[in-house]
Amino acid sequence: MPRSVSVPVASSASSLSRTEESVRATDLSGTGIGCGGPLDSASGLLIAPTHLPGWVDIPVTRLAEERFGLPAVLENDGTAGTAGEWRFGAGRSAEYRHLLYLTISTGVGCGLVLDGRTFRGVARRGNGGEPGHVTVRPGGRRCVRCSRVGCLEAHARLRHVHRPARRRRRRTGLPPG
Repeated sequence: MPRSVSVPVASSASSLSRTEESVRATDLSGTGIGCGGPLDSASGLLIAPTHLPGWVDIPVTRLAEERFGLPAVLENDGTAGTAGEWRFGAGRSAEYRHLLYLTISTGVGCGLVLDGRTFRGVARRGNGGEPGHVTVRPGGRRCVRCSRVGCLEAHARLRHVHRPARRRRRRTGLPPG
């Protein structure tokens, strides 16, 4: 594992270790990891998450299992958020059979529940329903993540949504925040 990857992994493991002290091992049945893709949920592999430079082909579930001695699963962050909403949040009502969960932060992602089942995409790899790199504006901005022109993330991820507000603040002299 490259040094640039091992340091954050070690730091995260250290933070979790401090949390471990307040939780009895018998209370835990596994470790769930939600991360932006691309990833392979079935094999527990972070393929090359664009928001984590240098994290290429990282066997994150194996690392978590070795560190914590519990089974681990990896899920796309949008799909993980969807599962949480479906089970504990807005989607838990028996009257719903479908749910669309949209997340806009470091990227644009989503998750889907269709007919009461979480949709993970082709071959259940964990990248189903991801709209971030769909072209929405032909000839638009170049995406720093995929290098395509006009994809949704190039125009709608949080950094770009804040950009016009920052320009307006500078132009009008309003203080930040």
